[in-house]
Amino acid sequence: MHFPTTRDLPAALTLRLTRAQLLGLLGSGALDGVDMEGDTSVITRLLALTDAPDPLFHLVEP
Repeated sequence: MHFPTTRDLPAALTLRLTRAQLLGLLGSGALDGVDMEGDTSVITRLLALTDAPDPLFHLVEP
């Protein structure tokens, strides 16, 4: 749910990256060539919240 707020909090970290870099970041945590501005520890905390993919999980079932 989203509730309107009057707070204007700046982003702790801004990333500028390509789609390929995003997939690399999400898949392996690779930050090669990613332009980062701000607190870089944020990306470590974010990636710590993700789980390793389950290769046996079927996205499409017959």
